[in-house]
Amino acid sequence: RVSKMLIGKDWKVESDCLNVVVYSRHTVRETDKKPAHDHWAVEAYYPTVGDALTYMVDNGVRETGLKDLRSIVERQAELYKLIKEIKW
Repeated sequence: RVSKMLIGKDWKVESDCLNVVVYSRHTVRETDKKPAHDHWAVEAYYPTVGDALTYMVDNGVRETGLKDLRSIVERQAELYKLIKEIKW
């Protein structure tokens, strides 16, 4: 059985009995043979949901461009705390 969780519009996590897989959405441009469409690309494999969520937090920090370091670090610490609380 596969469990699926959509996180925002551009991320999803799927898990089975062996792995937790993080996917990101990419838009494929229109070509002569196919219309534009979305493609879900594998970003990473993890043993736990907590590890997958930690990856997504870290990736989100990298995508901010580090404009306001203090607020980014505070938000990251807050999210790490939440992830730690839900790990089982």
